[in-house]
Amino acid sequence: MQRGPDDVAQMRAICEDLAALCGQIGAVPPLGASLRGRAARLAARAMRVGLLWYTPPIKASIGTLARLLAEELGRTQQLEARLTELERQIAELKKGANCGS
Repeated sequence: MQRGPDDVAQMRAICEDLAALCGQIGAVPPLGASLRGRAARLAARAMRVGLLWYTPPIKASIGTLARLLAEELGRTQQLEARLTELERQIAELKKGANCGS
């Protein structure tokens, strides 16, 4: 089963999204300048400090997963190219064997 260019592009986009989302872990989201926004920002910062022991391992795990997925995608593309080349060589050998008979 061969993957099309859309499949590879989609997998690459997922890897990039995962890496980008990893950078957002533990970040305080942008909030408005209203009283409600300031209160939410303070609450978010308090939670961030409270989860300081928890956030770095999650961020490291997700970052490692993103790198691993990108590496595996690269390996899959290399194997797919090699398989395509082997299939081409086999077809040539079969063609040569049929011409010789």
